[in-house]
Amino acid sequence: MDPQTTLVTLVVHDSPAAVASWFDGVCDVFAEVRGSDDPWSQFRSRWPEAAAARFFTADQATRFIDGLEQLTPAPAQLLADLIVHRSELPQWYATATAAAAHDGPAATAEQPTDRFGWVSADPHCVDGVQRTFGWHPEHYDSHLGPHLDDLWGTGWEHHPPEHKHAWLTEHLATSDATDAFGWVAADATLVARIESVLSVRPEHYPDRLGPYLLQLWGTGWEQHPADHKRGWLTDHLAHARPAGDKDQQVDEALAKELAEQVVGPALAEALAAVPDIADLSAAEIYALVEEVLDTELRAASPATH
Repeated sequence: MDPQTTLVTLVVHDSPAAVASWFDGVCDVFAEVRGSDDPWSQFRSRWPEAAAARFFTADQATRFIDGLEQLTPAPAQLLADLIVHRSELPQWYATATAAAAHDGPAATAEQPTDRFGWVSADPHCVDGVQRTFGWHPEHYDSHLGPHLDDLWGTGWEHHPPEHKHAWLTEHLATSDATDAFGWVAADATLVARIESVLSVRPEHYPDRLGPYLLQLWGTGWEQHPADHKRGWLTDHLAHARPAGDKDQQVDEALAKELAEQVVGPALAEALAAVPDIADLSAAEIYALVEEVLDTELRAASPATH
């Protein structure tokens, strides 16, 4: 089988940079082992780790090895032939891919591109995305992809996996260190709800939303998974009245007027009428205040008119 067909059958990547990185790794590893007594066995054992170091998935590495063994009884010889044309391999791949696309998708239909293999290949990166944003691998296409579009601009997929991994790692570290509310910002609906109910915009999260959540959930709330916090806050806000709600404003205005114009004078009058008030205990004074409040509130209630 010619090298071009071999490449398009065994390697499926979404960018020229990824293809170049892949074949550089293959050639480097085989060059290290080709002088051994059994170069194929040596390559077979070393390639998965080398591929992971370049942020390719274990599945991609295994598929490449298994595919070579199925294509030829002498995979080491095929690699030896390919390594001679190392600088030409990415172009061979591009040509073979174009030919396969022209002929039809059958040649590569069983090997779909893993757009986020460079993320899932690193458990720490997977954990960081989940901790910061609450996104599991099944959410990468619908959530992480658009987030990276906003963060890096379109076309980021075409950068080498090691570059994307380094950028995302730095982004996650920065988010952990400086943005305690990345789990909020990742949900546009929740951001809008916070502004509607609490009148808090994103730039005020540290000084206003932070203390609010501390009072609501207690210390240590930051350590919980992002999806848990999002769920709790979403549920809490669903039962809260929006800031600026007309009925709430009326209730607050009525309470203020009642306190200033009715309860205050009535309480002062009641206290002035008590002889030897200094001899009353705290419990007796509280009882008197409660009686005045109850009387005035009943009198002010619309139901009594």
